[in-house]
Amino acid sequence: MFDCTCLYGRLYGIIICVFSHQVYKKMIGSPEHKGKADYYTKKEHELHGVDTLCGYSSSCKPGFLQRFATPKVYLVIISLCSIVQGFAVNGINNVNISSYERRYLLSSKQSGFVASFYDIAAGITVLFVGYFGGIGHQPRYLGAGVASLGLGCFVMSLTHFVTPGYAPLSATSLTCDLEGSSSGTSCDGSEDSSFLKNYFYLLLLGQALNGFGGTCLYSLGVTYLDQSVSAKMAPLYVGIMGSSSILGPAVGYILGGSLLNIYVDYPKSPPTGLTPNDPRWVGAWWLGFLISSIFSALLALVMFLFPKELPGTAAIRAAKVSEAHQNSNEDVVNSKGFGLTFRDMPRAAWYLIKNPTFICITLVGTVEISLAAGFSTFMPKYISNQFNQTAGWAAKLTGFMAVPGAAVGQFLGGYLCKRFELKVPDILKLTTTCSVIILLLSPIFWAKCVDADFAGVTIEYPGQSALQEVDLNSMCNSKCGCSTSTYEPVCADGIQYFSPCHAGCSLQPVETGDDTVYENCSCPAFDLQGNPLNSSTPVQAGTCLAGCGLLGVFIPVVFLLFFATFMIGAPLTMATLRVVPERQRAFAISLKWFLLRFFGSLPGPIIFGSMIDASCSLWDEECSVRGSCWIYSNFDMSMRLFIITIILKILSIGFNILGVVVYKPPEVDSEEQVILSMDVLAYPTKEIDVNPLGESTQHLFQDKMNSS
Repeated sequence: MFDCTCLYGRLYGIIICVFSHQVYKKMIGSPEHKGKADYYTKKEHELHGVDTLCGYSSSCKPGFLQRFATPKVYLVIISLCSIVQGFAVNGINNVNISSYERRYLLSSKQSGFVASFYDIAAGITVLFVGYFGGIGHQPRYLGAGVASLGLGCFVMSLTHFVTPGYAPLSATSLTCDLEGSSSGTSCDGSEDSSFLKNYFYLLLLGQALNGFGGTCLYSLGVTYLDQSVSAKMAPLYVGIMGSSSILGPAVGYILGGSLLNIYVDYPKSPPTGLTPNDPRWVGAWWLGFLISSIFSALLALVMFLFPKELPGTAAIRAAKVSEAHQNSNEDVVNSKGFGLTFRDMPRAAWYLIKNPTFICITLVGTVEISLAAGFSTFMPKYISNQFNQTAGWAAKLTGFMAVPGAAVGQFLGGYLCKRFELKVPDILKLTTTCSVIILLLSPIFWAKCVDADFAGVTIEYPGQSALQEVDLNSMCNSKCGCSTSTYEPVCADGIQYFSPCHAGCSLQPVETGDDTVYENCSCPAFDLQGNPLNSSTPVQAGTCLAGCGLLGVFIPVVFLLFFATFMIGAPLTMATLRVVPERQRAFAISLKWFLLRFFGSLPGPIIFGSMIDASCSLWDEECSVRGSCWIYSNFDMSMRLFIITIILKILSIGFNILGVVVYKPPEVDSEEQVILSMDVLAYPTKEIDVNPLGESTQHLFQDKMNSS
């Protein structure tokens, strides 16, 4: 079969080479200036036999591109990739949770599984990517990962285009039919809606492709960055990359919340009377994924340009002092030929598992990511239900907290490691302090608005006997033939009803400005105090929004929680890289992420989703098919999530302290390390520091070339 993709790739490479050659001749006038910046890089390439030149292939490495082969340029590109990945996977995907549930009749547990399937795919591939990518051409693996991310986002947006148009029940079908022509929802056509659950699997496919892309970014992307800069600067660079990965979800929450105000079948107009405040509303959740797929494709083309190693990596590697845990089999893993075949993979994994400090750090990360994944997935839904906010505004509020809190926390964590040159024990003490702060702030989840007085759910119908169990039917609506397939709440004198039909409203609604009012409603015969009301008392469409000022307290405290939680990220990554031998760093990051995925971020959203489902007071159930939850108990939701937070933070603190206790730093002679570094620099058969932008290494390299 003819491969069009291959042909397009080759044509694109030829165009880039020809165009860049012409531009380079225009930019660089004299031959002397033209070759000065690239001379040392090319000589290093010749001496090492390692690819240090930018380009798509050996025949397409234009000279002007070589000035971009620096850690700073790579940091910009990998940060942009992290933003797009975070925007798609941890931003708009989480914002769209309620939209998935409403559009495809999913429970919170199923929507949580969609979020977790990213981690399943990442966990399956991360070990192989880290093991073979660590000894291979890492930027090419990264380019393939970013391309996979773009394809995954496209598949998820494709779910919308292959789904029939959204058809919510009209408001006219929700009033009381006193003539008895309607007897509730018919199950004869139940297949027309239940088939929507099958699109659940297309969402899983998209998340699987996204998982491979994320695996490459956060395993090979970090190690390639770490090996290209000094030990002092590495925490700052990793912190900046981490801040970028948080900026993506924040932008996703803010932009995704705005996109949810656009009707799902855009450019079609929504049905008359259907607004974003209507519980039946489904926004344009797919637009964000389409945007992500375009940016991912462009960034993948750029990532493929980077060389196997950036110039100067050799001497940087030689100058670093090992902090690997004592008895971590460093001599074995650094021996010639180890780790080049698949047969060494089990032994390499066993050496890491025997490293107690590495295991403690991994357990801390597992607990933290489980908590972060659960709350990031369901925080918009939590705010929406606990504080009576729309889904779009709740998503924006989550983004407003995540932007400054998480991004600054990631950056500050890396900066503190750089500023004070923290060693492994000091890093673990810093992460312990952050966990204690989070533990002390976690009671904020008790801040909530009171549950609305909901007829048949939290209180009895007016004038009826005490409520024994959830029952939306009453004497006042028994002849109406009401259905629970569509939730359209109405409010009458502080009491909320499931729909106009359940309130016994027999007349069609009347539009009065921005409000929709129903009249001639039989159920609100008494107020909360038992006083009789006129049967013609108007009933207003929408929920009974009780006044609640606790959201103003919740937002700043949760901001601090985001800050302290993500301040742990960069220090933990640096501690992981330091406690293992240098040649095992890529595999160590991959093994860590494998454990984090399957024991942290994978069960996290599922557990949180199950806890939220357990706090459901009223399910959408028609014809024995359970859909999403209509009404949650605020008290039950707060209690369950608070208990989970306390348990996980206590575990995190315990593993942090244990990591400090069991860590055994290696006995390194600093004088011997300096001699070793100078010895590596002195012989061209070993790795040589060649930095075309650093004059201090240029003359050293020039002298060596002359002597050769």
